[in-house]
Amino acid sequence: MRLDSLRQLADYGNDTKKEVNKYDEKNELSQLAISDLVVVGGINWGLIGFFNFDLVSAIFGTMTLITRVIFALVGISAIYVAFMPSLMESEEGFMSSGHPTAKST
Repeated sequence: MRLDSLRQLADYGNDTKKEVNKYDEKNELSQLAISDLVVVGGINWGLIGFFNFDLVSAIFGTMTLITRVIFALVGISAIYVAFMPSLMESEEGFMSSGHPTAKST
């Protein structure tokens, strides 16, 4: 009887680890999307500043719905990065290694 209780406890721990891993994967994916959006925004603003060329508008049209959505997502991502210092301070955050999925060696 006691052995069954230990097995159930071990199974509970494994289920909890699976849930945590799913959360980590979603968190990693969201950090990747946020960092990619910030990079896209930085490149676009660099092109505007140096060459007076708006790449996003050139691809999707001047102030179309998709262009405005992209600009909004870039802005939200930049605000998120600016006000979430824990991302920049974390050992595996996207500011430490240049990419959120990169593992430090």
